Amino acid sequence: MLDEAIRLEPDNAEYRSEIGYQKCMLGEYNEAYAIYQKASQCDESNQTPLYGMINCKIQQDQVEDAG
Repeated sequence: MLDEAIRLEPDNAEYRSEIGYQKCMLGEYNEAYAIYQKASQCDESNQTPLYGMINCKIQQDQVEDAG
C-alpha cells in the first residue's frame, strides 16, 4: 500500500519515512538509511527522517557516525 502511495506522491517524506521505519523493524538498516536519506531530501524541515537515520546508525553500532 505504501508503494502505491509513493507512486502517487513521490516527494512525500512521511510516506518514505514510514517505509524506512518498516525496514528498520525488519533489521534492514542499510536499506532503511537510504530510504530515510531520500525522505530528508524530499522535505528538509521534517525531522523524522533524520531521527530514523540516527537510529539506523545506532542499531548498526556506528554511534560515532550517528552524531
